[in-house]
Amino acid sequence: MNIDQYLDKFPQHLRHISAMRRQWTKNDCLMFVLVYLQSSIRFDDEAPSLAQFHLDLADYAQSLCTDKAMRDAWIAPRESGKSTWLFKLIPLWLAAHGHSKFIAAFSDSATQAEQHLATFSAELQSNELLKLDYRELCKPMMRGTASRFVSQSRSQIQQANGFSFVARGIDAKTLGLKIGNQRPDYLLLDDVEGDASSYSENDIAKRKHTILSSVMFLASRANVALVGTTTTQGSLIDQIRTVGELRAEHAQALASSAVHNEHDSGIATIVKHKSNTTMNVNATGNATYLMKTNSR
Repeated sequence: MNIDQYLDKFPQHLRHISAMRRQWTKNDCLMFVLVYLQSSIRFDDEAPSLAQFHLDLADYAQSLCTDKAMRDAWIAPRESGKSTWLFKLIPLWLAAHGHSKFIAAFSDSATQAEQHLATFSAELQSNELLKLDYRELCKPMMRGTASRFVSQSRSQIQQANGFSFVARGIDAKTLGLKIGNQRPDYLLLDDVEGDASSYSENDIAKRKHTILSSVMFLASRANVALVGTTTTQGSLIDQIRTVGELRAEHAQALASSAVHNEHDSGIATIVKHKSNTTMNVNATGNATYLMKTNSR
């Protein structure tokens, strides 16, 4: 993608005006990234660049601003930028424009989740343009006559604009997690499965139960994104990838059948799951899959 060409949609003579930057990026996550966060889409000393996967993520971000709760799985190789986008760039856009008030991030270990929060917080502290245009987001919430931080730690921050970000290990006790009366509106799960060398079938079943019975119950109307890389056969990510591919094959077969005979009932359903939760499975290919996963 030609970044300069996309930026040209935002008139050059307006870009120096703070109110115009906020207006032009409010409903456009990709524009927000290009205006405020180009340093985050560089690889080493190369020029900023975007792959189709990143454009898909930017499009996905727009869906988080609807009234419908989204359930998505993003599967991609290491070093593809999935964590940068899903745990930093998209959350910054959501927080800056009030699209999200409370994000909760989970990883296999608390340390890993806290690293995502640390990266997010570092951007708030060091990005001068963000601090100019979104002062309240970049300032910690203070309380009391002594002006003490309400919450600024490795595992939780609360900002002056009312935005909160919490980081937890996936096995931490999370039921009832809320700040004041507010529950998370966006749940992020990154690499929540263990190392392949010590990740048994029993561990997989336990992790699935934790996600479906604890994390998913934190907020029924929250958007959820499960992010990972297929490293272990039979892992949750591998199961999601497999079902997604079968669904895609099924859809293609139905489309092909319809071309030859519009009255053909098509192929029998390949994979069946008892569920009311719909999850979109997104891989770094050209297909976006639709699947169902057990939820309750």
